[in-house]
Amino acid sequence: MLTYEARDIPQLKIEVKMHLVASVEVETADDYYSITMLEIIGKPHTLIIPMVFLHALLNYDLGRFAILARGSSHTTWEVPGAKTVRLPNSFVGMLTEVFRRKSVAMWLDDFGSQGRSVVPLVAGSLLGLEFQRTAQPIPLARQPCTPDQLVSALEAMAYKRGEAWEMVRRASPDLKADYTLEEGLRIVLRHVVKGE
Repeated sequence: MLTYEARDIPQLKIEVKMHLVASVEVETADDYYSITMLEIIGKPHTLIIPMVFLHALLNYDLGRFAILARGSSHTTWEVPGAKTVRLPNSFVGMLTEVFRRKSVAMWLDDFGSQGRSVVPLVAGSLLGLEFQRTAQPIPLARQPCTPDQLVSALEAMAYKRGEAWEMVRRASPDLKADYTLEEGLRIVLRHVVKGE
């Protein structure tokens, strides 16, 4: 079973159930039957892959995560913001090989309808991580001015939230939609100096 969760940190969960399959032939006095029996054995194994880990795997950059434990069958990595990630070495090796030939979307398509349903979520998360590395923060002088941003900026200047909202409300007649955050802050602070 394949699911995508984004509660704390976006992650892909793969639940693996081991099955015992037995083909049995039953012979009665009157007839002959072939029966296939299927039984789940043991408890399901869950593989949890945080999106930051999958992104690093796609970029051949697993070295950025500290290895906490390494055994002959499993490796445990420390992933910031997530619980430790413990995956079978063979699974990580298989994914590395798969991603040399296929995209993540093509790999998820191998899971059928469950995989196709999570493709937009996984692809969007990976795309966001890719641009997060390259995107530069917008300088204060070019950020658009909104009431929420003005309040946040005033809070950063040690004003209380209620006080900041009141300051923005008083200055709102002089604020224009095309002002930058820096221009908006100047106007709000000018109203404070005037005592309005």
